Amino acid sequence: EKATPEQLWIRSLAARLSFGKVLVAIANKHARQLWVMLAHDADYDPCASQRHPMHRPAQLA
Repeated sequence: EKATPEQLWIRSLAARLSFGKVLVAIANKHARQLWVMLAHDADYDPCASQRHPMHRPAQLA
């Protein structure tokens, strides 16, 4: 099964940060995603971040 971009991002964080910091980073990202959905009355789009102009693909070491 192929990993999603979010899973790759989490794995890259886990390789360099403590467990607690990874959890806070995930919570922060989810809070920002939720704020955007509520502010724009939008449904969840799992591919939205890939269309963002600042998108950089996650790379594992």
